[in-house]
Amino acid sequence: GGLRSLQFKFSALIVTVMAPACAALALVATQHERRALAAEVRARGEALAASLAGAAEEPLLGVEQGSFDDELVLERLIQEAGAGEGVVGVRLLGRDGRIVSQLGGKDAAAPVEEGDGLVRASAPIQYSGVRVGEAQVDLDLRALVDPVVRSNTRQLAALAAIVLGLGVSAGMIFVAPLSGPLRRPPVGGERLRGGDPAGRGPPT
Repeated sequence: GGLRSLQFKFSALIVTVMAPACAALALVATQHERRALAAEVRARGEALAASLAGAAEEPLLGVEQGSFDDELVLERLIQEAGAGEGVVGVRLLGRDGRIVSQLGGKDAAAPVEEGDGLVRASAPIQYSGVRVGEAQVDLDLRALVDPVVRSNTRQLAALAAIVLGLGVSAGMIFVAPLSGPLRRPPVGGERLRGGDPAGRGPPT
């Protein structure tokens, strides 16, 4: 009974100390990972926008002059950019900032403002050094980042559980030999129980 009580108290102490530490480390690691993934998503969006801007230079000028073939070219470029994972919006703006072509065509909803769940990357469209428009690419940050963070959080939780289990087991093993002297009565007491008067201690 005494051994089990001591082991339980020691295990509870280990859990009390280690559990908050594991939780804090997991929180810091998750936040750091989320920031790193968000930076990667933004860099990917900027690369997509820059590529689209480079390919749309001449077709955008052709659309300004009323070329229907160049309109088809712009639509194809937008469809290709929109096929990327996590891409939820692609649009090309003219000199005046108005939308010339966008993913979903004329029936597409108006673009939403950039926020926590949306990353908008843009790149200028230039022809002979003159700005003639802008390419924009919107990416769903939650769709790209949250699944990775959730998966890694589950792995960290499993690792923390293993560490806590090992800590509790090690504590119980460590306490067992220390509790031996507490369970053994003094030698004199054993002799008295056996009827040996020599087991009495010196008078005080």
